[in-house]
Amino acid sequence: MNPMNKRVAEESDEEIIEEVRQHPIMLAGPMFKVFVGFVIVVFIFLIFNASFVFSLAFFAWVIFGGIYTFYHYFIWRKDKYILTNSRIIIKEQKTFFSKQVSEAKLEDITDVTYKVKGFWATIFNYGTVRAETASSDPLKLKNVAHPHKIQNLMLDLRDRYLEATNKEMTARELLNHLEETKDIKKDNESGV
Repeated sequence: MNPMNKRVAEESDEEIIEEVRQHPIMLAGPMFKVFVGFVIVVFIFLIFNASFVFSLAFFAWVIFGGIYTFYHYFIWRKDKYILTNSRIIIKEQKTFFSKQVSEAKLEDITDVTYKVKGFWATIFNYGTVRAETASSDPLKLKNVAHPHKIQNLMLDLRDRYLEATNKEMTARELLNHLEETKDIKKDNESGV
């Protein structure tokens, strides 16, 4: 387990249940582009033999292909979705120097759905899990493997959390909570 994740758990007495990343197949697109670059370099070799043009093309492919590969692997490796016994944490690495962290408490989750869209997503069984919350924008766990299992785990964690804290809401209580949340959002938007 990553030391950063351990610290998240230790600070708040949370237990990390699952750490999820995007499906590794998401690296296939960038790797295919690097492979195409290699094929172009081979064609340059076949046309120009071992000339200066080939050396320049090969050097450019090694440098740019290496940087491109490392960049996409770095982003993929740093993106993670952490499911604890009390909240969901989404850590998205946008670029080398930009990241975004979102979280939601399990008690705020009202619905969890998933979508598997497209030929490759169906073949490799990956998709996006969407957790609707009462108080903020939905959380999206993008391109995760076995999205149905993640959905079931999130719903199970929420149910266990609500049972443990005895915060099961009736339908009327949920509607009241949602109306209060809308009022708070309107007040925030109007600057009150």
